[in-house]
Amino acid sequence: MASAGISNPPRYSATEGDSAVSLAAQWCRAARELSPPVSVMAFGTFNSVYLLVGEAHKLSLHRYLEQPIIAADLWNRLEAFCRPGRFLAGYVGFDAVWADGASRPTGPGGAAASPTLHFWEPDAVLRIDAEPGSHPRVSVLRDAPVLRALRPRPLEPAAAVGLARFDRESPQFSASVARTIRAIRRGESERLTLARRVDLPDDLDLLGSFAMPPTAGDVHLMRSFYVATPGIEIAGHSPELLAQGNSRRFTCYKLSGTGPRHRDPQQDARLRTELLADAKVLQEHALSQQATRRALATLGRVSAGAMEVMDRRGLRHLMTPLTVDVKAGVAWSTLMQALVQTGAAPREPALKALDEIETCSRGAYYGVIGLRTPEGEFEFSQVLRSLIRDGSGVHTFVGAAVTGQSTAEGETAETRLKLDDIVAVRPA
Repeated sequence: MASAGISNPPRYSATEGDSAVSLAAQWCRAARELSPPVSVMAFGTFNSVYLLVGEAHKLSLHRYLEQPIIAADLWNRLEAFCRPGRFLAGYVGFDAVWADGASRPTGPGGAAASPTLHFWEPDAVLRIDAEPGSHPRVSVLRDAPVLRALRPRPLEPAAAVGLARFDRESPQFSASVARTIRAIRRGESERLTLARRVDLPDDLDLLGSFAMPPTAGDVHLMRSFYVATPGIEIAGHSPELLAQGNSRRFTCYKLSGTGPRHRDPQQDARLRTELLADAKVLQEHALSQQATRRALATLGRVSAGAMEVMDRRGLRHLMTPLTVDVKAGVAWSTLMQALVQTGAAPREPALKALDEIETCSRGAYYGVIGLRTPEGEFEFSQVLRSLIRDGSGVHTFVGAAVTGQSTAEGETAETRLKLDDIVAVRPA
């Protein structure tokens, strides 16, 4: 993405060798150290990050905290808020996908501890570019007095934390997978993504975790993000870029299908070959593409590219790019609604089954997060491989897509792979 009006005042400096993500983390911390703390969001790649500071205007909706908000009202209010020609940032959580009759938990004791939807227009915007071999550039895209109050400095040393030690796998997840497999084989649905929550210790450093993006594997589609508002803190490095483009044309890089990697190159090549021949994985990927294409077809003409294999540090995914030529007159809220994945096919019966199986909210997990520039360029990623801190504590979610060829053991093992793929640190 690009934006006009770039300046580079000398007071905003950076050190050669820093990544754009690590520099953005310094600015994020400076914003959070103000009194009172200022809301902030960073979003981008290893080499280029947008930093949005402060909330000039915001829309924060909690669908199930009190009286449930009907879906049409949720999206209409987003449409009314998202004025063209402004920077816009935020997320839409998974609770936005439910039909109005869903039996979701409500009230402070049952609903998600953070808003379903949180978007804002920032007070100030920076873009940090740190191409390899070049001195980093910190550009002011929208100035505001708050920038002159920030004093960015390097973060304290942090130590990587493996999350497997905190995984208290419940037999309930395996039982839910087995139940879903039986329902699919009876013809009640075709595909359903199930997720499980993993509670984590409060001393994890989410900002430090954002500052250390993975560098192994295919990272060109990965987007790193950090959000801190009064209601939630999120840090993640998502492999799934659901939208990159503008309101006329954008590409959705749809991931589905997962397999392990191996440190030995020969063993890794064998696992790659096995993944591409795995009937369950190929079926899962095909069903995911079909569901996503149906949703995107409400926006315009959809064309698919060739399937690719996307490597991560310890696992790999199948990915097919879907390019959408958007028809005239499509509302921004309609586009956003099409991007939020359900993981359910067919949508209505599969979501009804999920409503019965998952009785707690996923919150922001599995939703979309990103930004739009004043020129209308946007990027939104799925909220995956993320750490979340809200009123319910620090946690993450991991999930797996269940089909008729799944096994409970196989899908549970896949969630462990994804848990290992999440970056987490704590103070050293």
